[in-house]
Amino acid sequence: MNTTAVVVAVTTVACYLATVRHRRFARVRAFAREHGYEGLSKDELYEKMTLRDAEKVNLYFARYEFPKIYKVALQFALFRVRTYPTSDRGV
Repeated sequence: MNTTAVVVAVTTVACYLATVRHRRFARVRAFAREHGYEGLSKDELYEKMTLRDAEKVNLYFARYEFPKIYKVALQFALFRVRTYPTSDRGV
């Protein structure tokens, strides 16, 4: 492998990682800006954050960060609920 190919590969990977990082945290920065949390320390953030905002953060993680884990957890929970439909009737 020649030097030019290595330089191109390293540059491509670096650009990709920078783009992914920028796009990933763009939603987090927009959320902080929208709700007035920009520039707060963690302690100040936890004191100021409402339950509704915490639910929005949790939804963000479920939708964008770990969609597969949340989907499987939901499927498992629904499976557990639907497994024994007659157990509550005492039949």
